[in-house]
Amino acid sequence: MNLSHLEHVVIALLVQFALLLFTRPWSAGAIAVAIFLGREIAQHEYKLGIQRGWEWGETLPVGLFEGVWRAWTLDSVLDVLMPALACALAAMLYNFWRPRKSKCCHEQGSSRFKVRGAGEEYSKPEKSRR
Repeated sequence: MNLSHLEHVVIALLVQFALLLFTRPWSAGAIAVAIFLGREIAQHEYKLGIQRGWEWGETLPVGLFEGVWRAWTLDSVLDVLMPALACALAAMLYNFWRPRKSKCCHEQGSSRFKVRGAGEEYSKPEKSRR
């Protein structure tokens, strides 16, 4: 593990926590990891293009999805895997420690959300009289 892996973890966690304002922790982590995955794929395409004599201003001589399945090294795999593991751990910890809201209609004994067995028909819940 080198310094770039730690930098990617910190940046991915910052992106994930910034996106928590707009979305849930698992999707925020997926977005953060997708940023690094796209970056690594683009780097592989450039490396393949340079190996094939590509210069700036020309079209890359790389096939469709070739950067996805070629030129991966352990370092580039860890550049994506370490942020993925860190974001997954952060999402699990967030879901474990977040405050729980009471859900009155989902409580045990609520006739509206009882599980029906096989072959049972659906019946509307009875209205409570107050």
